Amino acid sequence: GERGRMMDERENEAFDPRAVFEEYERARAFNEAIDLYETVEKNEDFYIGNQWRGVHAPDLDKPVMNVLARVVKFFIASVVSDDIAVGVTDFEEDESRRCITKMLEGKFDEIMEATAFKKKTREVIRNAAVDGDGCLHYFFNTEASGAQPDGGGMIEAEIVENTDIHFGNPQMHELQKQPYLLLNFRRLVGEVRQMAQEGEEIYPDEPLHREDAPPEHGKVTVIRKYWKRRGENGRTTVWFCEVTKDAVVTPPTDTGL
Repeated sequence: GERGRMMDERENEAFDPRAVFEEYERARAFNEAIDLYETVEKNEDFYIGNQWRGVHAPDLDKPVMNVLARVVKFFIASVVSDDIAVGVTDFEEDESRRCITKMLEGKFDEIMEATAFKKKTREVIRNAAVDGDGCLHYFFNTEASGAQPDGGGMIEAEIVENTDIHFGNPQMHELQKQPYLLLNFRRLVGEVRQMAQEGEEIYPDEPLHREDAPPEHGKVTVIRKYWKRRGENGRTTVWFCEVTKDAVVTPPTDTGL
């Protein structure tokens, strides 16, 4: 209602992006404590055949026998050898509603095609095999090309590296019970400036966990936070916000989902 909207507006006015960025820095420190970044980098090197990284021996031959890539590719092919489809069944098996379930099946096929679901599934399994985890992030984009003017939108999917997703409680296994989730992205500064609210200053920065990597010019780290909130009507929905270290890109927003 009106009162709920006023409360949300007051919360947004008091919203501090630095608090979200501090949560990200704590999560990054946890990843460093368990050597996640180093492990993923080492695993990626071994997978592509760069098995002599860090060895200074210019006079020695450095033979490479890459058994890992063949094993992982065979594993992926075994897991996704069959094509994937979705079937929808009415619990009451009412023949008069079969047209609805057929329509839903068609919609699932359309979404899987539009999001390149099958190709991305193979890559997520590859990430899980090499890096230890895989994540496919689905979101509802109301501003996508083809989105409906009546408040509709498009379901989209993107692959997130396991070094770029952070859990509010990393000791809790159940995703739905997490207090919050953080995703970090590297975006072009100009793109983020277009998305941000008027008056917000967006500046380029360097990624925090890539000390030895070449510098990145014209990019900024954006943190997207997801959490759940119960509304006045008793219904719990997912909220999200997007911030840089010092600026609000998207204030706290109810997805309605």
